[in-house]
Order: sequence, then structure tokens, then C-alpha cells
Amino acid sequence: MTLLELDGISVRFGGLTALHEVSITAPAGQVTGLIGPNGSGKTTLFDVMSGLVRPISGRVVFAGHEISALSTHVRANLGISRTFQHLELFGTLTVRENILAAVEHKRPAAARTVESAARRVLEMVGLTSLADTPAYQLPPGSARLLELARALVANPRLLLLDEPSSGLDETETHIIGLLLQRLAGEGLAVVLAEHDMTLVMSVSHTVNVLEFGKLIASAPPAEVIRDPAVRRAYLGRRGPSAEPRRAPADPHPRPALELTGITASYGTAGVLHGVDLAVPAGQIFALLGPNGAGKSTTLKVACGQLRPNQGMVRVLGHDVTGAAPDSLARAGVCLVPDGRGVFPGLTVDENLRMATFRPRPLEEVQDRAFSLFPRLAERRTQVAGTLSGGEQRMLAVARALTTRTGVLLLDELSAGLSPRILADIYERVRAIADQGVAVLIVEQYSQEVLAVADTAALLIYGRIREQGSPLVIEKNLAASYLGGISGPQSAAPAYLRAARAPAAEVRGERPATGGLQPGAEHDDSAEGQVAAGRMPKTSRPRPLRHPDVQRSATGWGRPGSTSGILLVGAGLAVLVASLVMTRLAASLQQQIHALVLAPLGTGITLCGAVVWLRSSIARYLGACAATLARRRRERGETTPTPPSEDRREA
Repeated sequence: MTLLELDGISVRFGGLTALHEVSITAPAGQVTGLIGPNGSGKTTLFDVMSGLVRPISGRVVFAGHEISALSTHVRANLGISRTFQHLELFGTLTVRENILAAVEHKRPAAARTVESAARRVLEMVGLTSLADTPAYQLPPGSARLLELARALVANPRLLLLDEPSSGLDETETHIIGLLLQRLAGEGLAVVLAEHDMTLVMSVSHTVNVLEFGKLIASAPPAEVIRDPAVRRAYLGRRGPSAEPRRAPADPHPRPALELTGITASYGTAGVLHGVDLAVPAGQIFALLGPNGAGKSTTLKVACGQLRPNQGMVRVLGHDVTGAAPDSLARAGVCLVPDGRGVFPGLTVDENLRMATFRPRPLEEVQDRAFSLFPRLAERRTQVAGTLSGGEQRMLAVARALTTRTGVLLLDELSAGLSPRILADIYERVRAIADQGVAVLIVEQYSQEVLAVADTAALLIYGRIREQGSPLVIEKNLAASYLGGISGPQSAAPAYLRAARAPAAEVRGERPATGGLQPGAEHDDSAEGQVAAGRMPKTSRPRPLRHPDVQRSATGWGRPGSTSGILLVGAGLAVLVASLVMTRLAASLQQQIHALVLAPLGTGITLCGAVVWLRSSIARYLGACAATLARRRRERGETTPTPPSEDRREA
């Protein structure tokens, strides 16, 4: 049964066409994959599904009804839940409170049902033991599971997941994949937008491929992997005359840039794990890999923007680990970041002039820039913001070379450029390397850069899986970019089938006959428990309450406590002012006026003390009552439920 249908969706942002007549379907009980290079329109399509963006043409049909004009909150109430590419959690709230925040709009009569669903969701994703942990303390894998649990507690019919494996390692990604298979097996429709091709190809029943806002393929994973259009979209297009550059005559040239055993992270999210690479002077090193592999992070470590946790960075034989970016720039390390990287309101000449504060005359800077990129000489008086995308990239590289560059770092030169313009830029990069500059390029579109590279490496999950000549690396590109699994397995493992019962209970369904029943046999191994979303319980969880209810029960956050402290402070301030004015009074009348303030300050102070004391006593009694209630529940003593509530729950 088709639950969601997008028919002829088109979206424009000003003069940019983000989506052009895209049509896809998402059946219930299946995972529908959505893939495509950066800027292909995946997130925009998710915004259309959830109601954040209105299409200029086309229809959005959900459960047989058109919802194109409905707002976001109405679609959420219909059963559409979504996660976002970047984590959107309440860091100061606990795991349980984050989940309850998603259903705080429920009526009070449904509070018990909401708490029960939240508890089951926690058990399903394996976060029961972390229920009282603040969200900011969670590792990336658990944080992603929490975001997924928060989307599930709303009892959705359609789940939209925008890159749920972003920042996760292989084990955490595998757990996410198992969970998605369980959810789809219980009838939930899942739309998965993801750059991790192994995950998409292993769990999806149908994969839709976007390129520049157009749908270029929609088929089972095995067919998508073999589709020539999909391979061109991910691997790029190589011209008929382009051939990989032969290896240099010297097999052991001296490296200008060395990274040894580099381990790097953003907070608790590990990105690089033991990366080793060396870029000799006069050569181009192409670092390839899918999105999220850690390519840009490698460049940040090399130029000093990110200090590695472990490992060493050497430039021209000197250890520069931990050096500041400005000192490395003066030492000859130059980064051209992803994006245009120019001053759009300045002309080409003015952009180049910005670099002449260094001891290099403007004429020398212009001569080198215009010799490498003759097209810039024709547009030297043109405002940079009006240049084409390729010309802006040329200007960014030319400005970077105004220093006496020894190591040039290039991040995604191909972004937004046509193959013809990109081939022209890479020819200039080859000329720069031939002048003795060590060039490290990170790219997603691999075919073009392999035509000019001397050495290449594949970076997957923060580790270099293979390194060698471009011809060797090219043979393994498709498997690395598009994954090596042709689709979901027809029969899930035993522990996966046994774990499906909790997912059905969350949506209010009866467990299937083959599901996990009381007393039935199931896999008690560590792998089975993790995959099934069950973790050892170290203690009984506290009663599920909304954060505001919890604070109210213990007295924390009551206005009386804060008001009392403020009144005491104000009264003391009046008393101090009275004392100072009495000492500084020049006449008897001024002393009398100052002494009048003393009783006023004393009264305000006493009033504040009484208010604070009452609030403190109430807070203490509330805490004692909560502690006693929790201990009774731990001993198994429960308060009988009125018959009317039993009938209502039934």
C-alpha cells in the first residue's frame, strides 16, 4: 500500500531550481532510500514532505488525501515524523525528558499512555539505562538513537530520516540499520536520505537517486548500483582523452606534508582514526571517499584548524602538530575551503590586492594569477560576485597562491561546476604542482581528479582503506561509493524477528504470532540484546513525568524561592544605603531621612526571608514525598488503579 506519493514536485529558490518534477512513492512496511550528491535536493524534498517548503507545482498525497496546503503541525498530527541532518536535541534535558517533549501536547487523560509509550521506545532503542542522563552527555551514536526515539514516540505512520548515520562509526551504523528493518517489518513507512551507501543499499527496498534536483533513477538497490547514470552522478565523468598521470621517476620523493597516525574528533564524535598519508613536493595526492568519511576534517588537521587527539603533522620535515593556522599559512600551507571563498563585493584586482600586505608587490601577484588563469585577466575589473562559479574558484585558488606556497590544500573544487570548467581548473592545478607545490585534494567526484593525480587514497569511516596509483584506486570506487550490498535480506535474523514485538506495542498493535511472547525462547547473547534494543537494567527507571511536572513535585523552579531571594537582596541593599547615607549626612534633617530607610529595608528583608523559608520547606517536603514514592515502587508496592482507569486503558 502506497502511504506517501509525491507527484511532479518542483521547487525554486529565486532563480535556482532546487527540484524539477520529482515523483516518488513510499509504501507502508518498506524503507525507501533517497540518495544523491551534495546539492541534489534531498533535504529540500524532505522539507516538502514535512511542510516546511511549499512546492510551486506538484502534489503531496498522504494516505490517499492531498496535503500539499497543510501546515507542518497538521502533518505531524496526521502521523508524519522527521529527524534532521544535524542533531536537534535539548541538551540540558534528560533522555526521558527529550522523548516526553515530543508528546507534551497530548491531553492529560492520555498521560499514562504517553508514559508507557515513552518507556517502550526507550527499551526498543536500547536507551533505558541512560534515561536519566542529560542529552549533552550522550555519545553520537546514542544521541542519534534518542532523536529517532523522539520521532517514534509520536506514533507516526511515516518516518522521514535525514542522514541518521552522520557522525557514526560502522558498529553504530549497523545498529541503526537493524532498527530500521525492524520498524519497516512492523508496517511503518520509512524514507531514508543518506550518504552512507552501504546502509542505504542494505536496508532499502527501493532507492531513488537525485542529481541537480532531477530524479535520475528509481529502482531496487541492485539495479541502482549498476545504473550508468548513477555512477556518473557519484563518480563524475571522464573525458575520452583523459588518462591518469604516470607515477614519477623517483619512487621515494621527500614528503612536503606528512600525517602520521592522526586521530581527530569533534567533542565526543570521533572522525579520523589513525590516518597516515604523505604528499611529496611537485605531486598531487587525491583523497577520495563518500560524504562523511572525514576528508574535510583531514584538511583542517593539516592546516591547523583542528588539533588532532593523537598523531603528528609534519611540513617540510618539521613537526607542526598543534601549530596555529596563521603560523602554518606563513610557513607555506594554504587551504582553499569548500565554497567560493572570495570577496563578492570586490573586483578581481581588489581580491588579489587583499594579499599584498605580505612582502610581495601587486604586479608579481597579478602576473602569477593571470598566467595560471588567463580568464581572470579578462575580468580583472569585474565584481567577483558576478563571476561564474568556475571563475570564482579560479580566483580563490589564485589568491591562495599569493603566498610562497609549499603545500596547497583544496577542498571539493568540483562543487557546482560543469565537467568542462572543472577539467580546465584541474589542468591549472596540474601546472601548479609541476612548479614544485605539494597538492592535497579532497573530492567526492573522483574521475576528474584521478586524471591529474599522482597518488590516490580511499577514506572510509575515517580510515584509509586503500592507497596507491589512480588506476588501482579507480577499480574500487563503485563499491566504496555505492555500497556492496544489493538490498535488504529476505529473511531477518532470529534475534531481529524476535525484537519486533516492542515496535508493534509502541504503535498500539498486537504482537505478531512469531514475535517475542512471554516465556518464548529468544536470543540472550550480547549481540542479540543490542540488536533487539534491550539493555541490562541497572535500576528501575524513575516515574515518567514531563520535566515541568517533575520540577513542580520537588519544588524546584517555584517562583517563591526566587522571589524570596530577590526580596532579601533588595532589603539588604536598602539597609546598606541607609547606613551610608547616615554617615555622609551633613545635617540633622538628612540623617533623619536616612534613618527612615532602615525600617523599610528591615521589613523587606524579613518578608523575603519568610517567602524563601516557606518555599524551602515545601521543596524539602516534596523531595521527601518523591523519594518515598520511588522507594515504594522499587519494592514493588503500587497504588491500585481505579476500575474506571483500567477500563479506559483497555
